[in-house]
Amino acid sequence: MANKSSTEGTAWRTFFLQGNTNKYIDISRKTTESFRIEKSYPTLLGSIQNQFVPKLFADGNLESGLIDRILFTNKLTENNQLSRNDISTEVYENYSKSLLNLLNYRTEIENTFEMDDLQIALDLKANKRLFDYSQELINRQNKATDLSKEYISKMLINIHKLSLLTHLILNSEKQTYQNKMSVDTIEIAILILEFYFINFKIVLDENITQKVKPPTVEEIIRLAIKNNASQKDVVAITGMNKSTISRKWNNELMQPAT
Repeated sequence: MANKSSTEGTAWRTFFLQGNTNKYIDISRKTTESFRIEKSYPTLLGSIQNQFVPKLFADGNLESGLIDRILFTNKLTENNQLSRNDISTEVYENYSKSLLNLLNYRTEIENTFEMDDLQIALDLKANKRLFDYSQELINRQNKATDLSKEYISKMLINIHKLSLLTHLILNSEKQTYQNKMSVDTIEIAILILEFYFINFKIVLDENITQKVKPPTVEEIIRLAIKNNASQKDVVAITGMNKSTISRKWNNELMQPAT
């Protein structure tokens, strides 16, 4: 997807971007008939060597918003001690039962024309917690100054997706999907989302070198005017000639106040 010479890579990127919003996905074929997927949710699960992570951010993947939709996980811990203990049969059976119940319910919705899509409501406490957390994310986004700013904007979407997923998992054993979503479910979804955000910050710190743009001359002049500095100070800082600074200074003074 980060290869400029690969048309197939660009097509895959578009596929994942469209699928993340649950909207139509158009599949164009040259040798066979093209088609449209009306209800979509493609998911990509995989791993990558650490030295290749910067390539994920290259050649349009970052600008397109693809990176903001990835839930990163890092190798935060390791276990060098072998164990002879097995996962109990009960755990396997409960997991299998819950997963099959969820898949069967979804299949029933898809195959039964009379059956409406599942609508899940929130109780009052869950509704308030989700509202407050969404406002907290907006506040954090406004304060962010690095690549996490765009990532937080997608967290506003992902908190709803993770809340729904958590609700379905917790209710799959007894198939009580119609129950109202509780505040405990929202809290679990928030913990999961914050875990992924911590991992994203680690990815940025360890792999991405961000270039800090130097302030423009106009920005320096505005700051100088605000702090009662002189044109001479700006000349000394920028190294530009006095006439140029004087002209730009006068232009800034003529700008309407904001």
